[in-house]
This record gives sequence, C-alpha cells and structure tokens, in this order.
Amino acid sequence: MLSTNYRGQYFNTPTLQHSHTPSMQNNYHFLKQLVPILREKMVGLELVECFSQSKDELVLGFAGERYEFWMRANFLQEFSSLGFPDHFARAKRNTVNLFGELKGKVVEGITLHENERSFVLHFSGGFDFLFKLYGNRSNAVLYKDGQYQEMFMNKFHRDAELVPEEQNRPIEQTFEAFAEAEGEVKAVYPTLGKLALKELEKRWEGEANLEERWAILQDLIKEMETPPFYLCLVDEKPVFSMLSLDEVEATHQDPLEALNAFFSFFGHTFYINRDRGLIRRDLQKRLEQSKKYISNTEHQLQKLSEGISKEEIGHILMANLHAIEKGVSEVELHDFYRDCPIKIKLKKNLSPQKNAEGYYRKAKNQKKELQSLEDNLMARLEQVERIERQLQDIEDFDNHRDLRKYLKAEGLDQKTLDKAEEASRFKTVEFQGWRIQIGRNAKNNDELTGSANKEDLWLHAKDVFGSHVLIKFQSGKEFPQSVKERAAELAGYFSKRRNDTVCPVICTKRKYVRKVRGVVGKVIYEREEVLLVEPRNS
Repeated sequence: MLSTNYRGQYFNTPTLQHSHTPSMQNNYHFLKQLVPILREKMVGLELVECFSQSKDELVLGFAGERYEFWMRANFLQEFSSLGFPDHFARAKRNTVNLFGELKGKVVEGITLHENERSFVLHFSGGFDFLFKLYGNRSNAVLYKDGQYQEMFMNKFHRDAELVPEEQNRPIEQTFEAFAEAEGEVKAVYPTLGKLALKELEKRWEGEANLEERWAILQDLIKEMETPPFYLCLVDEKPVFSMLSLDEVEATHQDPLEALNAFFSFFGHTFYINRDRGLIRRDLQKRLEQSKKYISNTEHQLQKLSEGISKEEIGHILMANLHAIEKGVSEVELHDFYRDCPIKIKLKKNLSPQKNAEGYYRKAKNQKKELQSLEDNLMARLEQVERIERQLQDIEDFDNHRDLRKYLKAEGLDQKTLDKAEEASRFKTVEFQGWRIQIGRNAKNNDELTGSANKEDLWLHAKDVFGSHVLIKFQSGKEFPQSVKERAAELAGYFSKRRNDTVCPVICTKRKYVRKVRGVVGKVIYEREEVLLVEPRNS
C-alpha cells in the first residue's frame, strides 16, 4: 500500500492572461538528465493509483517491493511542470480515477524523444503513456499497441493524432551543419528555449567568428546538461533554469529534488505576487475613488455652509406674510440675517404661509443631507486611512497562506470583495431582516430589475420618474405588510413625488414586469397593487 501522510498541494486557479514565463523545467536538455533517473527509479514498479483532484493535475502512484514512487503532472495555463513528492494524500472528495486500464500494469521502460520535450512510459500489456511537455499546451496521452486510447487534457483534441514514434527529431548537430546554416542556432539546436538563447546572445556579443561562436554554444549546452539547477526570479516570476542568472534564489544538484523545490517555489512566489498585485490594484482604485468622493463632498459642504439655509428663508417669509401677495411666483423681501434684499421663489398656487411651511420641510431635509454628508465624509476619511495602511501591510507578507488569512480578516478576500461590489451597485436598506435594493439612475434601474429574482417584489412611484425598488425574496416567507410599506416609502422618496404628502406606489412581483425595448429604465407591469404612503428616506 502507498503511504499517504503528506497532503499533496495542487493549484486550481482561474487562468491568467499573461505571456508564458520562459522557464526551463520542461526543456529537452533538462529532460535528458531527468529521464535516466526516472528510468532507474520507475522501471519494474506497478501503477497502483492514477487520479485527478483538479482539472489540470494528474497524479500517478507507483509501488514496488522496496519503495513507492509518486509522479504529479500539472498542466495549468500558467504552470506546467512535473513533480515527484515523497508521499501524496488523496483528497476524500472531488477526485476521479483516470486511465483505469493502466492500473496494475508495470513500467517496462522510458523513452525520451530526441530533440523534443516529450517522453513515453512503456507499460506491460502494450500500453504507452506519452507526456507532452509543451508549456501551456502540455498533455498526457495513452496508447495501446500503438493506437490512441484517451488523453488527459481533452481541449487539445488534435493530440489524438500524435504518434509517439514520430516525435523523434534527428538533427545533425555538428559545426559543419552550424556553418551551413550560417550560424542560425535554431537550425541545429531548436530546443534551447528563450532563456538559453538570450544568454547565448550575451555571450556572443562582439564575436563574429563562427568557430568561436560554435565553441561558446557547446560550452553553454554542456552547462545546461550538467548540474546544478537554479531557482530564479525573472521579472518577479519564478523560473527554473539550468543557467546561472542574476536573480538566483536557490540551487540544487539532483533533478528530482530541483523539480520538487521549484513546485513549492512557484506556488509560494507566483501566487503571493499574483494575489498581492490584484489586491494592490483594487486598493489603489478604491483609494482614488475615496479621495475623489472626499473632494466632491467637501465642496458640497462648503456650498451648503456658505448659502442661505431653507430654514432662514422660511423665517423671512413668516416675518413678511403681510407683505406677500397671493398667486406670485417670486417675491423680493428684506434678508434680516444679512441686511440686504433677497429674492425668494414661491409656488403661486400655495398661500404665503404654506410656502413658508414648504421651506421649513425642505430645511429638515437639508439638515439631514448635511448630516449625511458629514457622516459619509468621516467614513471616507477613515476608509482612506485604512486603505493606506492595508497597502503597506500587504507588502510585508512573504507567505501566501498568511497573506490570504490577512485578506480574509480585512474583508479583502475575493469572496468578500465580490459581495461588496454587488452590494455597492445599488443603494441597499435592511429593514426587519429584509433587504431592500434601490436603483440609482435609469441605467442602474435596468440593471437592478434585469438581475432580480422573478419572485422579488418590485415597487415604483406611480406615473412619475423614479427609482426601481426591490424587496429581495426569501424562500418560504411572505412579504410582511410593514416591509412593503417601508419599501414603498423609499420608492416615493426616490421619485419626483418626494415632496408630496401622499404618494401612490405600484407593487407587483418582478415576474410581472417587462422591459420596454430601446428605452432605458422604462418597463410595463401587470397584476399590481397600489400602496398609499408618505415619501420617506428615514
């Protein structure tokens, strides 16, 4: 039996769009050193486990009389590599057995294809298992008696046409062939890879003689085909190299040990840098938005503090009721607060006293607006301070697990951010355990109603422009009348009827609401009831 006291780590992350790092763990000149060791360790072993516990990872477990041997192949877009952990613990759930015909078969040999990044495990029973290590197009393909059977990465369907014996590329690698190709390296060594070619260009600099160039090339290949192996950081990305670069982090003599160390090094370095970069960009964006909000809010507060308050206008009207004619839309009176004339707009269908009452009512809303702006300003100032601290904190982590714990504790993990982003799209009010969502504008109304559950309750002020309002459905529960009335008050307040004493509000289920094609925010509804409420935000 295979022992399973080590939990194998694997990566199951969304594909990232970036250029593939020119790492050398799948390079032909490395495989020339790896395959002989695999042949020594694996020939004669029986395959006892073959499974996957993520869509991009294949795990093979072998056993013999004296020892067990694990082989792990990762085929991620951003990370394609073999690994050979001492032990591997299979997860209890979400795993699947694969290539069942191979179970119980014995490894009889291993063949490396000449000048190619692929090799074949030969099993008893006429089975061949091809490992094609082509970076982000890597795959594992099974054959029996030379005929294709199945593959691991089914998205590369053309791999079914591969014939293992035809993967060899015999190439004349002599000075004569090099000279005939006029010094074109890829004509004689197409397997060097980007890092080696870049290093070769540096070593060739200023040297035009073909014989000298050939000698330098042979020295580089000799260096690539002998230990040590290097773990490096190139442009902050982890790289496996057979050449000593400036950014070397660690060196290893054994190919298996080097691959296992790279597997861990990649997981540690790549993912912490990726997550830190993602959260850094998000925090900087939020910081910029908060600073812009603070600037706009301070400007609004300054305008409110410098202007004439609605309450003062109400007082001026009340002190001059006798001097105001009925039915006028504007009056000029003495502003006793500033000792100067003031022009005041009136509703000509209301009496002077009713106009004053209207200004007093607006004064209450103005005070609430002022308080709300001040509260929001303080909250944003605190947010800026928190974001600036978080930006400093994330740079101090060198452990991916600790970074993820910190992000979760700070509410910066992806799940929390996604929920916050969804909530921020609409104004949200919690009332008696129910969530009420309010559209911010016509386009936002479309988005709110368009994304709603068909059982959500939809409300809108009758016959006027206003926000769409939703009461979010809760399975097995009826919408309480008090919650419907509260949502109706909000629908009235966020509409053109905000200042009316009583507002009629339409209420129906979302499934009875249909969008009018070509008109943003406009809908047709049916099966509605009408609630009469006082428009109210608080």
